[in-house]
Amino acid sequence: MGYVGPYGHAETRILHLLAQADKKDSPKTSTYDKYGWDVDDDNNLIENEKEQYWIEYIKVRFHEDEISISQIARELNACKVPAKRGEKWSHKQVKRILDYD
Repeated sequence: MGYVGPYGHAETRILHLLAQADKKDSPKTSTYDKYGWDVDDDNNLIENEKEQYWIEYIKVRFHEDEISISQIARELNACKVPAKRGEKWSHKQVKRILDYD
């Protein structure tokens, strides 16, 4: 049996369930912010038009122009397109967009 930390299995499961309940109250849809969407004051997802444009750009470059995911990330960075949290693009971020569309 693996290590469960200072708590037993039942206590660890309860802590996990409490953490999941807290996530449901969060405006984030996952451990990352969803690119292409913002959250309003009532925690509803609303479309971000600028980011939706870049999502379409990513899809066209990948599916129609057959550009690699890494090359798309480099292009976005060269054009100074900010990722959701303002950082540079990585291939993982581009792949995540392609996987969820």
